Formats: sequence, C-alpha cells, structure tokens
Amino acid sequence: MSTRRLVALASACACGLAIASVPPVIGGFNTTRAGAMSLAGGADVMLLSSSLEIAFPGATLTGSTTLTESYLAGVDVLFLSSGKKHSGASNAISPLTAGERTALLNFVKGGKGAIIAIDNSDFEAANESILDAFALDASGKLGASEPLAMGDTAESAIVNGRFGAIASLPTFWPGVVDNAASDRVIGRFANGLAGLTIIPRDAISAGSGPVVIVSDMSTLVNTYLAGDAMALMLNAVSDMAGYCTSDFNLDGFVNGDDYDAFASSFDLATFEADINRDGFVNGDDYDTFASAFDAGC
Repeated sequence: MSTRRLVALASACACGLAIASVPPVIGGFNTTRAGAMSLAGGADVMLLSSSLEIAFPGATLTGSTTLTESYLAGVDVLFLSSGKKHSGASNAISPLTAGERTALLNFVKGGKGAIIAIDNSDFEAANESILDAFALDASGKLGASEPLAMGDTAESAIVNGRFGAIASLPTFWPGVVDNAASDRVIGRFANGLAGLTIIPRDAISAGSGPVVIVSDMSTLVNTYLAGDAMALMLNAVSDMAGYCTSDFNLDGFVNGDDYDAFASSFDLATFEADINRDGFVNGDDYDTFASAFDAGC
C-alpha cells in the first residue's frame, strides 16, 4: 500500500476541524489519601503522571481526599491504589467507606472506566475495600520478582492497543486476584494465579465501563514503569476516554494533522498504523482509518 491511496483520501475528504473528544480528566485520591501513589502530585508515580500528560495533550490530573458522587461526576478515568507507597503495611490507604464503594460502583455503571492497582496481603484491608465494589477478592504475597505473562490479548484494546501490545509486566512482591472469572483474567503468574484482570464494558450492567485490576502497585511506580507497563496504562486511558480511531495524534480533534501522522506511520509500517491490531499494516488498516476519518471520528 503506497501513499497514493492516502493522497486520494486527503483530496476526497473535507479535512476541516472536527471535535473528536474532550481531553480526559483522570481522577483519583490526592496526596493526603494516596500519598506518593497519587497521580495528582505523588512522587512515586511522577513518570506515569507526566507520561499521561504528554500522551494525552490537555488531559487533567485531579485528586480528592474522598470518593463522592459529585467529585466523580467530573472524572472520565479513575485511578486508585491500595497504598500511599508500593510496599510496607503501614503505607496502606485508609479503606474505602461503604459510601465510597457505592460511588465507585456507580461511576463504572455510568459508563466510565477505572484502573485499580492493589497489592499483596500487607494491604489486605485496603485491597478488599476497593475490590468489594466489584465482588472480587485478593490475597497472598508472592516472591520479589514474579513475571506476569499475558494470555490471549487479541480482543482487548487495553492490552493490545495503540500504544503497544502487552506481553508481560514486572512485579515486586505482588498479590493475587482470587475469584475473577477465567475469561476476565488476562495476565497470570507462573503458578497460574491471576495478576491482571479486566472487567469488560457492559459486564457489570448495561452500559457499564471497563475496569482494569493489576495486583501489584510496583508495576506502575517510577522504578518499574517502562515498556509494557507504560503501554498498559496508556492503552487503558485511551480506551476508557473514548478517543476516536481517526484522532491519530490524540489531541481531541480530527483534522489534517491526524491524516499526516497516519500517512507517515502507514508508509513506515509502524505499530501505530496497525489500526486493527492484527499484526500487519495493510489495506484493512487504511480502510478502517479512512472510514473513521470521513465520519469525523
């Protein structure tokens, strides 16, 4: 496939400005509640915070001491962790209250997405207070370095999305998600236990949003966040925030900049141009992008 077809696309389309999506508000606990694990200023996740702001121009990172319906009404994607730091029982957050669990569940039922980082049994009370909202449990404390390998990722835009395909994730004394349905367990440790679980859209109720649960906070801190761990987070936010296929540069608009970016990526056959994530850059990807571009999203 050459740029000739892309040039035809450019000449055939009205490449004016079309609003594709509003840059997302990514919320969670503030540093008072989540300490160094807060995306809104936490020292241990500074790399993640800055990467989100770079990947999603205009995105806003906010934090609150408590999860309330009113706070969550202004949030598009929610990030929660079980601790103020990624190790040490004394660093667990104060457990979610019943009211916070209800607000969390209603947030997801309303169609929005949540990314949850739990941890090992040192954080048991905090883990359970978050997972109870989704009728899940956590337990255990595995070894200091337990590779978390992905299974079939083909059907998930979160583990096989525009920022890359996830093969494995690093962990450091992780916990385990106990009772997730087998078809929702995407990543497992060598012993077969679940470390990455995704609750898909519409699974909790009609119109509900997705939930990503990783069983080790360490995966997302500055020391370990690289490669696949970074791609997991960026894919999750891209999917949950509802970015359009043709908003190729993720700036919230569909216009000539997206066409130029896709054309360049397509000619080089980069991963980003593999729109349908089938492992090939070909006419199917062109057709998908062209159709979305014509539609303005």
